[in-house]
Amino acid sequence: MSENKGYNGWSNYETWAVKLWMDNEESSYRYWRETAQECWDDAEDKYPNQFMNRIDNAQSMLAQRLEDEHDSQSEHPVFKAAEGSVYADLLNAALSEVDWLKIAASLLEDVDRVAEDEEATADAD
Repeated sequence: MSENKGYNGWSNYETWAVKLWMDNEESSYRYWRETAQECWDDAEDKYPNQFMNRIDNAQSMLAQRLEDEHDSQSEHPVFKAAEGSVYADLLNAALSEVDWLKIAASLLEDVDRVAEDEEATADAD
């Protein structure tokens, strides 16, 4: 069996497809950019010099939010129509393959980290 090398620079097709849909709709694009900024702003260095830093915290928070909000779409008519069928199983299997951490990392690349830079400068003085 061949090793999965990813899809268009993403972990797999499922991750690429979710991110593509998130970015292709203006309201979704703006919502997730704002949500990424909120997660960044809320993330603190809770455990300095240990396992998680601010980036890890923000990424974990955002990934969980991404997954939760996509899981909450189970009320969507497509899910309802497919309920109790092979299609529902396939849809759920595809969503379980999404690499939410990779999507979160991508979204966090564009957050405004000015406050962090200002804090680092103030600490150095």
